[in-house]
Amino acid sequence: RGRIASVEDHGCIVDLGGILGGGAQQRQAFLKFENVEGDYEIDDDDSSDDESEDGNDKTEKMDTSSDSSNLKRKLNANRIYDFTIPQSDDSSSLPTILQLALPSPTTLAKLRTLPSMMPSLSSLQPGMLTEVQVEAHAKNGMCLAFNKGVYRGCVDEDHLGGHRGVDSGKGSKQLDGSVGDPSMWWKSVFKGKRIKFTARIIAVDTTT
Repeated sequence: RGRIASVEDHGCIVDLGGILGGGAQQRQAFLKFENVEGDYEIDDDDSSDDESEDGNDKTEKMDTSSDSSNLKRKLNANRIYDFTIPQSDDSSSLPTILQLALPSPTTLAKLRTLPSMMPSLSSLQPGMLTEVQVEAHAKNGMCLAFNKGVYRGCVDEDHLGGHRGVDSGKGSKQLDGSVGDPSMWWKSVFKGKRIKFTARIIAVDTTT
């Protein structure tokens, strides 16, 4: 995730904050216009959203009610987006300026953080998809590990509703002896082959 610092002739300079570390120049990357997926428009007036007239406000509200995939994203200073790093054919040397890509919301929702990527703790962001493994079952959910056990997290039972009833049927209340509490239905679901699955990060607590 980064903030557009300025719009140039061929793209945008993006400030990545403390993700890269180092000085101000080492935290910056570049987004070429050709690496923007979907429609976009360059907005040079930063105050256009705040100082728009009533008619413009009504038009903008009507536009946002339509399909979000068809909306044009604005590229102007101080806009914050979730960027990706495109694959480079030349792996012999490190680039002097990190190149970025701006995927569409649909593409971004399908991207996964693979264990081989090993993101730093500061770069973990809500919305990331990652492969997780169940470490323990709790009364209100499960304890998970991801990125080869480097990071740990938890998932509440309220976020497991999509899997409710996977192993249930007429005898769903008659769980095996290892489950114990019949209300802990996830203990009989997330085991064996289902001990590993894909989950999405919704919150990051770096202090714990």
